[in-house]
Amino acid sequence: MASNGMPVAVDLSTPEHRAAFERGQANFNKRVGQRNHACADCHTPGSGRGADRFLGGRLLGNVENGLTRHFPTWRTSQAQVWDMRKRMQWCLTPLGMNMLPADAVEYAELELYLTSFDKGKPISVPGIRH
Repeated sequence: MASNGMPVAVDLSTPEHRAAFERGQANFNKRVGQRNHACADCHTPGSGRGADRFLGGRLLGNVENGLTRHFPTWRTSQAQVWDMRKRMQWCLTPLGMNMLPADAVEYAELELYLTSFDKGKPISVPGIRH
């Protein structure tokens, strides 16, 4: 909570960080699961399907507006606190994809990529979402 209100900082200055960012970006755009969707299909503006539109009663977040700075988040529908990786796992289920273990490196790389869109925006925790 001490960081609440501070700007999000993302360091991409090292080759390792840059490579992880690029793998996260590739995973964001990679089609997966039984429905052959990518994260970008639902969370990128202009994709025709998602980002700032409703799907099943939920407003799909727009990656360009930032998706990470409110985590950890209280999920009212689940009566639980969720971290970013739990949210990613929950998102993969409707795609017909098996969840990766919570400590999978792919989640860390995807989280780095997504957090880059929040760079400079104020941290706002704890979040609250349905």
